[in-house]
Amino acid sequence: MVGPHGWVWPRGVGEPPRRRSPFSPGSVAVPSPRLVAVQPRRQTNSRAARVAGVSAPPETGVAIRAADAARDAAACARIYAPYVSDTAVSFEEAAPDADEMAARIARIGAAYPWLLAERDGAVAGFAYASPHRERASYRWAADVTVYLDPAHHRRGIGRVLYEELFALLRAQGVHVAVAGITLPNQASVGLHEALGFELVGVYRGIGYKLGAWRDVGWWQLRLLPADGAPAELRAPAMDSR
Repeated sequence: MVGPHGWVWPRGVGEPPRRRSPFSPGSVAVPSPRLVAVQPRRQTNSRAARVAGVSAPPETGVAIRAADAARDAAACARIYAPYVSDTAVSFEEAAPDADEMAARIARIGAAYPWLLAERDGAVAGFAYASPHRERASYRWAADVTVYLDPAHHRRGIGRVLYEELFALLRAQGVHVAVAGITLPNQASVGLHEALGFELVGVYRGIGYKLGAWRDVGWWQLRLLPADGAPAELRAPAMDSR
């Protein structure tokens, strides 16, 4: 979901069906930025990794932090807008403005991580999780998505955002990450499969956008072992690892 590597609910980015929070009561930590060195990937023969374009220049310092609704909404809206207006990556038809994006960040960030990547002082991209389905027994699964500013494609930033996001989801007790990808999208498929996602099915002609019926593939990644009854989910905190 870097650049075109993303899927969101048709109702809106970060806007799954509403339900009561599954998390135990408690405040949500707003951590200070975490500086991450984006390292070049080792040489690999994996077609998925090659297609994904996930290589990065050496020692690229990227700050990963929790998104703040007031501070970051405009940047997230700017990054997301072309995926709505120019592609079938998102099934939204009208891009949200900064006010709507702020509301989404606040709502989603209260229950799941919403992370931001900064490079050279500019917002390079964002990633977040949201409920996979409304019914209670799905609460240990979360949809995940990541979007990048085109100026920061192919630098490994999307991979870093996802790796940070998955670590936080594990700490919360989320067992399965789910990604929906509008097809065809070789770059997105390559990124997800390079991170361990496996294809579980395809919705055929499920959405109509930009003059065509679109297929959506679904991939999933098990974050925690399926070895008995899971603990209840905890509130998100970037520094909980």
